Amino acid sequence: MRTSLDLHIDPRRSRLTYVGLMVGALLIIWSACFASLYFVRQNDRLNLEARIKTDVLILEEHASRTLDTVAARLDTLASLSDPQALNDGRLASSALRDLILDDRIVRSMSLVGPDGRVLSSSTPANEGMNLPAALLQGDADLPAMGDMRFKAVALRRDLHDLVPSAAGGPAAAAPQAPSSKASPATNAVPPTGWLAIKDLNLGGRTYQLVAVVNLTLFESLWARVGNEDATELVLMDLAGRRLVSHHAVPKDEQALRAALREAVGPAPAGRFDLGAGERFQVHYRVSPRHPVAMVVIGDRQALATAHSSTLRNFALAAL
Repeated sequence: MRTSLDLHIDPRRSRLTYVGLMVGALLIIWSACFASLYFVRQNDRLNLEARIKTDVLILEEHASRTLDTVAARLDTLASLSDPQALNDGRLASSALRDLILDDRIVRSMSLVGPDGRVLSSSTPANEGMNLPAALLQGDADLPAMGDMRFKAVALRRDLHDLVPSAAGGPAAAAPQAPSSKASPATNAVPPTGWLAIKDLNLGGRTYQLVAVVNLTLFESLWARVGNEDATELVLMDLAGRRLVSHHAVPKDEQALRAALREAVGPAPAGRFDLGAGERFQVHYRVSPRHPVAMVVIGDRQALATAHSSTLRNFALAAL
């Protein structure tokens, strides 16, 4: 016997209703995920730029203060030097070694005679070497800072490790340093050493003080900073030569060098984009006291790849 309270439920319509509700719920979830990821991506791009600006400011100040130590050591030694100092031991190897004993940025200090021969050095293996005049003149494309000159060279660790060129002198470019990983897009190999050179006039003859800068000190600090793989830290001279870097990203090294040289002329600090589709965001800051620039490079593509992986994970979770 049927009554008015009997419910007439169509199983097929019920299933369709259920499926429609589930599809609608999934669309809402996916839309929320995509919207959230979009805003997160935009926020991360802004955060990347802000972080790069902060990094380049702090690291440039550290680099300048560290290189101030090199200048101070050379100035101190020069102030103690006179013709008599050659005879009374003030410029002997032991005195040079004591001067930089607790110094982490100066790897070695050497006194070079008028003929280019290393007369004394804090590193005994450097003594007796003959240094070419081109090396002692410094890099012509770098501005002198007072009476100091600088030279980017190829060396493994110290003067006695200078890599010879075909002409018999130090090479202008060196094998890739472990901290400066090679990239497929680069066709310029960076030097691995930097020299600070100061002239001494002793008894009417010109001698040179040569300090080998310990560039690995910078890379060691940057490794502790723990910046992400999407950001590269680079110390370059004002001619665009790479001195040391951390977390290398694949880019055209020649294009970076040319862009930096063009940018630093009118502005000691700023930013520019590099690469196809403006893939790389480059911020730089020139040291006010030394011919170097701190450069921080953000890889937008690496950042986008990380977000794409997150998006796929969200989509799979929603399924």
